[in-house]
Amino acid sequence: MSLVVAIKRDGVVYLGADTRTTRGERVRANLAEEDLKLHRMGSCIVGAAGTVSNIQVLTNHPEWFELNGKPLTKKFLVKNVIPKFFTLLGEMGKLEIDENGNEPPNALCSFLFTDGESLFAMDNDFEVIELSTYGQVGCTDYMALSMFLNALDEHSPNDIILKALRTSAYRNDGVGAPYVLINTRDREFEIVEA
Repeated sequence: MSLVVAIKRDGVVYLGADTRTTRGERVRANLAEEDLKLHRMGSCIVGAAGTVSNIQVLTNHPEWFELNGKPLTKKFLVKNVIPKFFTLLGEMGKLEIDENGNEPPNALCSFLFTDGESLFAMDNDFEVIELSTYGQVGCTDYMALSMFLNALDEHSPNDIILKALRTSAYRNDGVGAPYVLINTRDREFEIVEA
């Protein structure tokens, strides 16, 4: 599993993610840019947690996130990105469908989307919500939330993000260093070893 966290401050969105990849008993850190959990996608940065093959369906289409000078909105995501993603997952047989129809289709992954002004989360059931100050998706996201609530005004965004990632890694083997940071001002990756 993975953890991706984000904080909005002073017109910049800061994001961080772990690099641990798990498959059964295998655990490894992956620093290849195409395998990071943070992606520069057109005019946006996208953080992703969950089933890698499903995430790649979305991250193989940076053109979906070309905003052409317009702001990222919930309407844009719901009308322009989610239908394409949902359709491709369905065509590829990658949606988890409840045979009884009691649960919505499950993408088996969740995302954070930002253009630097707005921050949105999409859960694995395709629900999109706008986030005002911070957000988190993935493994032990509740631990990241507690870090935000306890330290949001006292530390720099990157310090809070690293504390959230390190705390989650301590409590869950699905999250681990090195960690990757990026912000919407510089759009450059920073690797933090531990």
